[in-house]
Amino acid sequence: MLEKNELRVGVLLAVQQSLLGTVGPNLRAVACSWTDSDIRVRAIFDLEISQIDIENMSEVETEIMSHFPDQEVVVSCTRIEAPAIISANPSEVFVFKRREG
Repeated sequence: MLEKNELRVGVLLAVQQSLLGTVGPNLRAVACSWTDSDIRVRAIFDLEISQIDIENMSEVETEIMSHFPDQEVVVSCTRIEAPAIISANPSEVFVFKRREG
């Protein structure tokens, strides 16, 4: 089992690496949270979430799973249209947030 700080660094790096090549113009932000047993990623989109967006996030989920085979990994897609403010839940950390405004 990884130490708390090692897990944090590992999760953040894995999520950011998994996003490479999958970030499209509709993606506003990505937030994640984790425990010793699971990793949750929330992809926040601006407009209607397309099938391509869903497929890209499924690839992100699979990539993260390859880094953490002993943890449950769930990537969810939500829609929050600009200019609505996106805020992280208390347990979440942003790993991506596009510039807006």
